[in-house]
Amino acid sequence: MGCDIHAMIEKKGERWWINAGDPEIDRNYMLFAVLANVRNDGDIPYISEPKGVPDDCCPEFQAWCESWSGDGHSYTYVTLSELHTFDVKQKENDMCNGIRSAWRTKLWRTLIATLEKQGKGDSVRLVFFFDN
Repeated sequence: MGCDIHAMIEKKGERWWINAGDPEIDRNYMLFAVLANVRNDGDIPYISEPKGVPDDCCPEFQAWCESWSGDGHSYTYVTLSELHTFDVKQKENDMCNGIRSAWRTKLWRTLIATLEKQGKGDSVRLVFFFDN
């Protein structure tokens, strides 16, 4: 059975987080492993373990999570700062025996560029979960 990601971009408003769109992220287990240690065979370094649904997420994401109740898992989020801090080049040798992978060149850069269109640093985040 396959695993897919369900993601939303949020940006910090004056008082709360705002839905800033849904990025298109195709199934890529290496990316899932890096983002949240999901579908990781234990060899791929990752940003963090799943943190849960943020208490301050936008209403749309909260409703989306509730609609997947029982079928979704590994609810979490990463900020743009966390994505920038994760040193992809340094970790590349740990992944796929040093082979340059599509996620590093295209998916990773595209994901960061998509978030950068909405803001900087900790004012933008990707909230997401997975299904099986």
